Amino acid sequence: MFISVQDPPTILTPEEQTRLLEVVARQGNRRDLALLTLALGTGLRLRELVGLNVGDVATKSGEVAWKVQLPKGITKGRRGGVAFLPVRVRSALADHLASKRVIGFSMAQKSPLFQSSQTRRLSLRRVQTIFVHWQRVAGFERPYHFHALRHTAITNVYRATKDLFLTQRFARHANPSRTPIRVTRSCTLRFARSSRLAVAPAPGPTCPVGAVAVARPTNCLALWRL
Repeated sequence: MFISVQDPPTILTPEEQTRLLEVVARQGNRRDLALLTLALGTGLRLRELVGLNVGDVATKSGEVAWKVQLPKGITKGRRGGVAFLPVRVRSALADHLASKRVIGFSMAQKSPLFQSSQTRRLSLRRVQTIFVHWQRVAGFERPYHFHALRHTAITNVYRATKDLFLTQRFARHANPSRTPIRVTRSCTLRFARSSRLAVAPAPGPTCPVGAVAVARPTNCLALWRL
C-alpha cells in the first residue's frame, strides 16, 4: 500500500523538459546546458551538483566517465553513492569540459566542475538563479524550484520501468518508503494524460536526457532509453 501525502512533489512535464534543454542549447552556454542536463539525467541534488569536481566526472585521460562515485562530503547524510551518466549527459559534460579548456579554467582533478566567470565554484543561489532564468526564457507559466528537477528525473525512471526498487536505487533514498511517495502521486498528477513511455534507442519527447542506468545488487546494469 502506497503512502499518501497532501503535497505531492512537483515535476516538469515532458514538453517542459524538452523545451528547457532546447532553449538552453540554442541561447545559453555549455556550462548551463551541462548543469541542467546532468540534473535531469541523474536526479542529483543541488548541493551534489555544485559540489562536483572535474575529477569526479572525468577520467585521467580526460574522457567523461559513465559511472560517478559521489564524494560523501557532498551527499545527503554523508552516505556517498553512485550516479550513472546517460549518453546525452556525458555528451553535454564533454562539451562543457572542452569549453573550460578553451577558456583557460583549471582542469585539475580537484577543480570545481561548474564555475562562475570569476573561476569560483558556483553557489547554490547562483544555480537556482540560472534555473529561474532559463525557465523564464523558455516561457514557463510558473517557476519551478530547482529540486523539481530531481523529482522529475526520479519520476521519469519510474515511468520507464514501473519498478520501485530500481527507482529507489536511482534516487538513492535511504528510506524505501520515500520513493513511493515521490513517484506515485507525481505520475498521477502530471502524467495522467501522457502516453506510456516506450523503450527507444535515443532521447525522445517524453524524456530528453537519454539512457538512465541503475545498478542492481547482482552487479548487473539495467539500462533504459528514456
